[in-house]
Amino acid sequence: MSEALRIDAYVAGEGALLDETPNALAFANARVAAREQSLMAWPGAPDPNSPAHPDVGWGVVLPDDDALDDSARARLDGAPAALQRLFAARPGAKVLRYRGDPRRLWVDGQARPLVGTPRGAGAGRIPTYLLLFGSPQALPWALQYQAGLSGLYVGRLDLDDDDDDDALGRYVDALLAAQPPAPAQRAQSLVFAVTHDNDPDDITHLMKPAVAMPVHRALAADADTRAGARLLEGKDANVDALLDVLSREKPALVVCSSHGLTSKLDSAQARARLGAPVDTRGAAVDPQAVAAAVAASGAIWYVHACCSGGSDDGSVFAPLLSDGPIREMLDAVGALGARSSPLARALLGGPHPARAFIGHVEPTFNWTLIDNQQLLADHVRVALVNGLYSGSTIGRALSGFTVGVGALLSQSRDALTRWSGDAGVDRKKIAREATTAKLTAFDRTSFVLHGDPAATLI
Repeated sequence: MSEALRIDAYVAGEGALLDETPNALAFANARVAAREQSLMAWPGAPDPNSPAHPDVGWGVVLPDDDALDDSARARLDGAPAALQRLFAARPGAKVLRYRGDPRRLWVDGQARPLVGTPRGAGAGRIPTYLLLFGSPQALPWALQYQAGLSGLYVGRLDLDDDDDDDALGRYVDALLAAQPPAPAQRAQSLVFAVTHDNDPDDITHLMKPAVAMPVHRALAADADTRAGARLLEGKDANVDALLDVLSREKPALVVCSSHGLTSKLDSAQARARLGAPVDTRGAAVDPQAVAAAVAASGAIWYVHACCSGGSDDGSVFAPLLSDGPIREMLDAVGALGARSSPLARALLGGPHPARAFIGHVEPTFNWTLIDNQQLLADHVRVALVNGLYSGSTIGRALSGFTVGVGALLSQSRDALTRWSGDAGVDRKKIAREATTAKLTAFDRTSFVLHGDPAATLI
């Protein structure tokens, strides 16, 4: 088994990246408080797929404003009209405010902890469904991670709202429409599974069986979805074929596994394609071209690629990496600051808006796929097939991704205890075990949802 670390990021002219000498023990020992909070189990509220229920609840989270009094903080005064339409369509909806601590939200006159506060729409409660309205600079990824780890179903809307391009208005109108124009077809799906066959050790050869194929096999085996289950793989996993299928067919579910583009981030054009899937020929999709090609409203997208969900101020994986191409790439991405995925924003605000987009803020490492491939395969399939096709909301369906995070972090700490307590153990093996468990835990928390967490498959 290779000890080199590989990730799902692609740099033009260099290709896929690896680190031959990762700092496994240093990373396993490093603490990142925002990822290691205790988890809160589902509190037993009736039908978690019903955000209108008073014991479940739906709320919108806005950045705080010191100029507001408590009464104004609980209202949407001055918010975009489209957001107010969405708010009005959610019975019992609440306004919450973020005041700088990702472990707490202001609601009903005071800051309340995400862990331990009762769920629901009533006074003093935090709704189970939370829509963060704003960029990750205003409402940080750490808040989204913490909310997910606390048992909440959280999504984000980071869309422009202006007279020239009312992306937010298009999204809300399509989401709330009883029958949107040119709706996506529930029985149609598209899986875009890239592998780079010139390198047998490339991480895409692990990603395809862990992410893409379990979803395609499940849909291809069901009588209702078999005929519409489209797979683009091998030489067919290219940008031209992707755009062609999106323009002619109307898949309700689109799943991509590939590298994400991270090259030459000093240019505006490259920043506009950050995290975009890279096809089998090394070409990255253009987010605006994809949005323009989509022929149907209401699809749900899952894109497993480095930075497909966005970027953050630095990476939690920095302690793991020695000086080299992966560290240089992550430093360059971190220098961009916290921002949402260009592809997510283009699809949710496009001419035929998607309902939801799931992406990754960090890279996926090959160690997590080598040692935990079946775990990821089960999570992806259960969320996207078993969950969505049985009527679950996207927020509820994705909640299984973080269920095992606490156990994984406990495994990592237990391994470190064995490493320090017994001189006769294989310390290299234990360092790998501790690091892999922690990598997997952080990998799960770094998946983020763009869009309303109460959205369902059309």
